[in-house]
Amino acid sequence: KAAVFMVTGKAYYDDFERFLARLETVFPHMRVRQLELEPAIFGDASSPEEEKLTFKLELLTLVKASPTAP
Repeated sequence: KAAVFMVTGKAYYDDFERFLARLETVFPHMRVRQLELEPAIFGDASSPEEEKLTFKLELLTLVKASPTAP
């Protein structure tokens, strides 16, 4: 069986890249089904906070079904 869940957050591009790589390495039974990235604040980035991205991940993971009782 499989389960799908959403993860949302805000991060710098480099941090998000490391997070995603580690997620797929540490949890090999999870797969990213959908990924949405957009600037946290639209316009010119004049402060470090404005350089962040907001992200939304849809993850699919395998789930071991429990045996049914007789």
